[in-house]
Amino acid sequence: MVVNVGIIGTGAIAKKLAKAINCVDGANLSAVSSRTLDRARHFAEEFNVSLWYEGLNDFLNNTDIDLVYIATPNNFHYQNTIDALNSGKSVLCEKPFALNYIESKKMIEIAEKKNLLLVEAMWTKYFPGIKRVKNILDSGILGDIVTVHGDLSYLLDGKDRLFDRRMGGGALLDLGIYPITVMHHFMGNPENILASSQFTETGVDESTSMIFSYKSGAKALISCSINAKSTNEFSIFCSKGWIRLNDNFTRPTSISYFSQKSGERHEQFLYENLGYEYQIEGVLADFNGNKTESSTVKQSDTLEIMKILDIVRNKVGLSFE
Repeated sequence: MVVNVGIIGTGAIAKKLAKAINCVDGANLSAVSSRTLDRARHFAEEFNVSLWYEGLNDFLNNTDIDLVYIATPNNFHYQNTIDALNSGKSVLCEKPFALNYIESKKMIEIAEKKNLLLVEAMWTKYFPGIKRVKNILDSGILGDIVTVHGDLSYLLDGKDRLFDRRMGGGALLDLGIYPITVMHHFMGNPENILASSQFTETGVDESTSMIFSYKSGAKALISCSINAKSTNEFSIFCSKGWIRLNDNFTRPTSISYFSQKSGERHEQFLYENLGYEYQIEGVLADFNGNKTESSTVKQSDTLEIMKILDIVRNKVGLSFE
């Protein structure tokens, strides 16, 4: 079955997904919506999209669109998702899923009521490298997790949207969500959270550092920044060895690990189009399977992570109002 996909938004992330959609069998990028007709038309011409729209009304009234990918700024995710669901369309919503837990819960409730698929676009979870690390940890060969170090930081221009508080900007929601999600994927919910942030003149967090404590005694040290460049690695230190997602752990191309039993090993993972095709293939499989929840990005996990982000924001005093 060919799934007709429509995109709301024409920014950088929308272009990356459009390229991936055009490479996946069974996906047809059929429509795009933008705030201006010129942007929508240019996007359509670049990615061979047959229909382009200014605004959402006509786009959402197009009954041929099966699945909507929402690639708008963070502060629009909630309303765009609600509107798409109410028009009878399944949704893949870019992360962060919403600005807070309450919005996220309402989005999921409407999807359940409409019996539609709703997925947070946390593409990292779909990568073979992430799945491989999970399998190694679950095998027990490395023992118990003791300490985790995860950081995602980029040096961004002050004009970037992440410096705009009204748009849900800052390091935490756009960058910190990645190491927090990977931590949660491997370790579950923490028992206690400590956090501190430095703020820009515009009121967003330019860097946030967090310590997550678990009942087992394990700790995760997580950080993110929009005013520094790091190696963007994710390391897990265990009682019988260690494992590391090398380079950019959000889309890992290699992992390294050491166990007392087998010594140090390295594995590589090759893919095209930055790897977005894994997410598209997974979402299409769930859509064609008539599922209302992703097999990879569970809604319960999305809600738990939004709760964690809310707690961190409350601790550091980060508000988008």
